[in-house]
Amino acid sequence: CVALKMTLMACKIQCPAGGPKNSLTRGGMTIGYFDEFYTWSDARSCCVAMGGDLVVITSDSVNQLAQDVQDQENDEFHAWIGVEYTSDGYQWVDGTPVEPYEQWGFGQPPTQGAGRGAIVRWTDGKWITVGKDQTRRFMCTLPSDGGDDGDGSNGDGDTSQVSHDHYVFE
Repeated sequence: CVALKMTLMACKIQCPAGGPKNSLTRGGMTIGYFDEFYTWSDARSCCVAMGGDLVVITSDSVNQLAQDVQDQENDEFHAWIGVEYTSDGYQWVDGTPVEPYEQWGFGQPPTQGAGRGAIVRWTDGKWITVGKDQTRRFMCTLPSDGGDDGDGSNGDGDTSQVSHDHYVFE
């Protein structure tokens, strides 16, 4: 297992060798999808080490992008996003409150969410809280490779795959 991953010296987190399995760019935002299972904290450390963070979802279009980039072979394989419960309630990793844009699933989020993060279901785009110590796949907002022409389409009007040759993996 260790031979298949690269070690990030700053945080001692092993990130998937070769980078994200899938990535999409739209509206100047690149989301990388990692299909290995990590705790919320380890997933965030990996994203930060690559120059990004767990994805922050602020609109329907970003929520759709987060659904589209995920593997869809199993209804149970949903991915971590950048929501966590803090002393101030549920917040994004950038410190902003989740409101006004929310896509919580039925009965979500629990009012007492200590130790919880959130996943987005690729099946319907709804957010569900999960204990941060559980392992899930994850999505990072990643630095752009410069191919986006400003409309999020890499010049052809469609969402595009992004090359990851600007990441250094061993």
